[in-house]
Amino acid sequence: MKTRAEQLKDLQEGKQILVCGRHQYSPGGPKMPTQNCSDCWFAFYFHHFARLPKGLRQEALEEAEMVIRHAAEAESQGKLDWEPHSHPKIESIISEN
Repeated sequence: MKTRAEQLKDLQEGKQILVCGRHQYSPGGPKMPTQNCSDCWFAFYFHHFARLPKGLRQEALEEAEMVIRHAAEAESQGKLDWEPHSHPKIESIISEN
């Protein structure tokens, strides 16, 4: 079984993809993530951050932190229409290419 570091390297090199098991969403595919599915969005953002060059990751993380802060504020005001799942189920498929 591969280590997480090996899996991350495979993802960065395009040898491995993430797929939402419920909606068959895969980042980079023609399909958009399902709006209220935390599994789809986990795959989307994990793929996004894994593929960023190291020099851009800090800025991207700061932007994500701002989005989360705004979502938390919206939730506290009763304006958030999305309910996150505490345990997303993500399946990993290793590509032969």
